[in-house]
Amino acid sequence: MDDFHPLHIHWKPRRDGGAPLIRDEQRALSSADFAAEVAGLALLFVQKGVGRGDVVATMLPNRIDIVVAMFAAWRIGAAFMPINPALTSAEALYQVADSGSRLILVDAAARDRLTGTTATLLPVDAPPERSAAVLPDAAVAADDTALLIYTSGTTGRPKGVMLSHGNIDAMLHSIHAALRLDGDLSLLVMPLFHVNALLVSILAPLAAGGGACILEHFDRHSFWQSVRDSGANYFSGVPAMYLLLTAERGAIAPAPRLRFAICGAAPMPAQAIGAFEARYAVPVLEGYGLTESTVGATLNPLDGPRRPGSVGRADRQAAPLGIPPCRRTGIRTRSTLRSGVRPRPDRTGHRFPDIRRRAGSHQDRFEHPQMHGCRQRLRQVDHALRPSLERQARQILAVQQHLAPCGLEQSRHGFEQRRFAAAVGPQQRDHVARLQGPHRQVPDDGVMAVGD
Repeated sequence: MDDFHPLHIHWKPRRDGGAPLIRDEQRALSSADFAAEVAGLALLFVQKGVGRGDVVATMLPNRIDIVVAMFAAWRIGAAFMPINPALTSAEALYQVADSGSRLILVDAAARDRLTGTTATLLPVDAPPERSAAVLPDAAVAADDTALLIYTSGTTGRPKGVMLSHGNIDAMLHSIHAALRLDGDLSLLVMPLFHVNALLVSILAPLAAGGGACILEHFDRHSFWQSVRDSGANYFSGVPAMYLLLTAERGAIAPAPRLRFAICGAAPMPAQAIGAFEARYAVPVLEGYGLTESTVGATLNPLDGPRRPGSVGRADRQAAPLGIPPCRRTGIRTRSTLRSGVRPRPDRTGHRFPDIRRRAGSHQDRFEHPQMHGCRQRLRQVDHALRPSLERQARQILAVQQHLAPCGLEQSRHGFEQRRFAAAVGPQQRDHVARLQGPHRQVPDDGVMAVGD
């Protein structure tokens, strides 16, 4: 513990004087005010019986209280878990029970959905009481769990990904080096129950003498004005956001302080990236990563050449903990990959995909070996269905367990009259068949065109 000093436990004062350290749509906190709220909430956690190794959770929409709770949990050696506030009662109660959460910060809506839990529910109807107490250093170890983030459950019940303080520290070093963060202000619009929002838009700037501005949700009509009003230097988003922003009508006023935008979570067609960059005059850095890789595995470089439509380069720098990158992928497999998965932390490596790097003429990406051959199948189906799709199809239903999403995403953009495309797993096959009627049998693997 003595020689481990993570970047994220203590934030740095803002480089630009008295600017707020963090703000949302309701209030703003200076560095001193933020420290007082963290100390006050940490002391309250202790009074409620929370201690080292326990799990503190929040079930709230995007707001400052989530960030305060995260730092307060770390100051007493506890782990932090953000819960999606849109979950149903059954889904939320499962995550609370599976994680063993000791205390949960909730609003009125979350409190109703968590009825029956044995965890302590702490309402956040008002900001936490501030304290001038100087808390002792938490003295966390690199292997201590810092974040518990639940996956979406696409292959079964959601699993809690255990990210250690060492994972987060290694990723922040990588982010700072790749983006050259130094006093930058982020505009956060991604949900704070995602690791992307927590690391890229909160922890990374705060650890580099910058700040964060939190939006509760994305609004295509007002977002760009928020970028300009906040004076943000960067933001992180998903392809759908960029497509909607590109489709906005009217003149685009410049945002002179904006340095770059980050795109992840799904493939974004190269032509869509080019259209956004041309309209808004800001470079888009496309990357790839998972919750299990502490958000980032690859990223297009800030200083070119960038390859639109690719995930960019793997981080080949040696980890701060002295762990060299994997020779095959360049990923620092022990420093940034998850430390465990609930409810079976002992099976960390069980069924973890054997990912390998494949270089193509248009993109570099990581793929599961079982994806091999799927693009050939997609090309065959594409060729067979294109005449029909151009005339009348409005949907594409992909029913292929191992179909590469990137291939489907790129293919669907070639259909002029498509309404949307959906990748459907085998567990939904029977339901889809019922929706389409007995005369439309969904194949075991492949793509099927569906008309109106």
